[in-house]
Amino acid sequence: MKGPFLKFCKSKTMNVSFYSPRKVYAAWRKDEKARALSSSGGLASVISENWVKKGGVVYGAAFVKPFDFRHIRCSSIEELAMLRGSKYVQSSVKGIVSLIKDDLKNGRRVLFTGTPCQVASMKACFGESIRTIEVICHGTPKQETLLSSIPKDVLKMDFDRVSFRCNNDYKTSFKQGSKVVWERPLSQDLYMKGFFKALFYRDCCYSCSFAKVERVSDVSLGDFWGVNLNAINASIEKGCSLVLVNNDNGEELFNLVKNDVEFTPRPLAEAVAGNQPLQHPVRFGWRQRLFKKLYPIWGFKWACIFCMPDVVLKNLFK
Repeated sequence: MKGPFLKFCKSKTMNVSFYSPRKVYAAWRKDEKARALSSSGGLASVISENWVKKGGVVYGAAFVKPFDFRHIRCSSIEELAMLRGSKYVQSSVKGIVSLIKDDLKNGRRVLFTGTPCQVASMKACFGESIRTIEVICHGTPKQETLLSSIPKDVLKMDFDRVSFRCNNDYKTSFKQGSKVVWERPLSQDLYMKGFFKALFYRDCCYSCSFAKVERVSDVSLGDFWGVNLNAINASIEKGCSLVLVNNDNGEELFNLVKNDVEFTPRPLAEAVAGNQPLQHPVRFGWRQRLFKKLYPIWGFKWACIFCMPDVVLKNLFK
């Protein structure tokens, strides 16, 4: 796995198939309680749950103690809870290929969810024998960057879950069960502010060959920024997903959940206009160049403050 994955992150020469989206939907889960626990409209969760109910297995990103974000194998509804929510950090896929090989050998149907480069890596190994869902990805920081933003005393606390967002409420929370043991609101969260400014993504993210309207997965999911809310009769505050159905396999996945979601067809142009990763990679500008130089010398906090003075001052005035 190591070789193919690195190639996908570092070059544009790997031979993978891209699909022009067939269908575009604004969609959200009908179950309001389950939808509130998810990011956006909860489509990834409801597709995964239906896949598992039909005997399949799902691979996706999860937080694993003591402090690691990596892909895990889920074969039950209970295990899928670990995949819920956006992970604004790179997840490790180490060891996943051998597990998928075993599942396929044993006749299990596999659904892999991840970033476009992770999906492409898995499709390079398994082709059309697995089903895939990608998040429409802006870019991912290294786990080391996230760690450097967390106070050391917090890392000594007992927690089994890290979340960055609950539906459209952005905040970094460490939880033990349902109890919040530490929380950082967005107004004070330099990591999340830096993430939204694309300040410290991995180098390869700034030249990502997957940041375009053609997609590498069967289904692509993200927030439907820019959607005409009057046209879909919905409130994005409750979470509204952009769904791109890209091929026959994508049709199969979306058909699994048509009875569980509200959905409205939308123009592809509307999706592209409101979602920068469907147009081009994020830019590597002065902020990113400066952060790369200052971070090893000044550390995370002061590098962020110096590279985002406008953001820091804006929050102080608030």
